[in-house]
Amino acid sequence: MLSRFLFSLGKFGEYLSDKIRDAQPSSWPVVNEKLAALPQTTPITAVVESSGLKYKGDGVHFDTPSLSEFGKRYAEAMRWLQK
Repeated sequence: MLSRFLFSLGKFGEYLSDKIRDAQPSSWPVVNEKLAALPQTTPITAVVESSGLKYKGDGVHFDTPSLSEFGKRYAEAMRWLQK
């Protein structure tokens, strides 16, 4: 018998640079688009938005208040999935 798995995933921060080395476009916007589309093809899946979250100064990682908010968003997504 298959178990029922709940799956949530978070988008990359929107603060990430849209360019990488040698002015090549970054792929994070495309990855976020693919992540957003996942619930359409994968049952019992939720995507957690990263909009409005800030980075800790390194241009990559969320700062502490944003991580706390992201955690709350994950919790809300899981509550929604459990209904």
